[in-house]
This record gives sequence, structure tokens and C-alpha cells, in this order.
Amino acid sequence: MSWTETARPKYCRDGLRYASDMTDAEWRLIEPMLPGPSRVGRPRKTLMRVVVDAIFYIASTGCQWRLLPRDFPPFSTVQGYFYAWSQSGHTEKMLGFFRAKSEFYPELGRFLRQRVVERFPLLADENEEDDQ
Repeated sequence: MSWTETARPKYCRDGLRYASDMTDAEWRLIEPMLPGPSRVGRPRKTLMRVVVDAIFYIASTGCQWRLLPRDFPPFSTVQGYFYAWSQSGHTEKMLGFFRAKSEFYPELGRFLRQRVVERFPLLADENEEDDQ
């Protein structure tokens, strides 16, 4: 992809804390797929966008859970959400959505491979290796 006057602003990540943080457009795609807050127990205090950003930070840098920067929620919170979403099938739902849309939106395919599959190979589809 060449950097044109229309492509550069679309992929610009200058205003973000980390290069792995989501843009508002990426967040609008992911937010509806996340589970809502529980009806019982304490109200949720952690913003889900920050949790997803933390997961993407780990995926893009390869850092250990415990080395997550202090800008993010505690690693145990992020890890707890990641494991809960993995066990409940929400990560599979998100990956399935990205796989389905990546045919029509190539940037979603790159987003899926760069952010998730390369760092969490257990979530990769068996056919994903053949596509690359």
C-alpha cells in the first residue's frame, strides 16, 4: 500500500498512547461483540476499551502479563477478561467476524493477523496458514 493523501489520515495513529491502541473506528467494530456488564454483583468500573487496548498491547509487543504498563488496568483484570472471553466464546465470535469481513475489507484481515493471530496462535483458524 502506498501512502497517499487519502490513505495516510485513515491509518494515522499519532493521537494514540501506544501504536497498538485502537482507533475509534476499530473500537466501533469490536464494542458490540463484547459481553455486557453482569446484572449481579458490583458495577463495572473498568472501561472495556482500555482492556482491549491492553490485550492488543500484549499481542503487539509480546510482553508478559505482569509487565503491562501502568497506563492500563492491573494485569490480573486484563488477564481475567481475556480468559473469560476466551472460555465464553467471545474471542471466537470476534475472530469469526473479522475473518468474514476481511474478504471485503482487507485492512480487517491485516488487523486480525497482526493484532491477534500472530501473538495468540491457539486462536488461529486451521485454514489461516494456507491463506498467507
